[in-house]
Amino acid sequence: MVHSSDHEHKVRDFLRESLKDIMSVVKADCGSLLLFDDKTKELVLESFHNPGTSVVVDKVKFRVGEGISGKVMEQKAPVLVKDVDQDPRF
Repeated sequence: MVHSSDHEHKVRDFLRESLKDIMSVVKADCGSLLLFDDKTKELVLESFHNPGTSVVVDKVKFRVGEGISGKVMEQKAPVLVKDVDQDPRF
């Protein structure tokens, strides 16, 4: 019998490894993966990877249209941001 926590752990591992693979393909220094929560209508951070920091990111949520991730969801189109601090769109 598979326990819920075992399943959740496997899903989180899968998302973390998928994010690293995506980052490698697009040559990103850091990245995040958010999933849409249909109940709350929010984007929820499920995976974050930045090899240059030891920051732990948890319980981050965005509404559609809020921040980069929310804008991506709203526009239904991918966005590659090279420098979030310098990008005038955000």
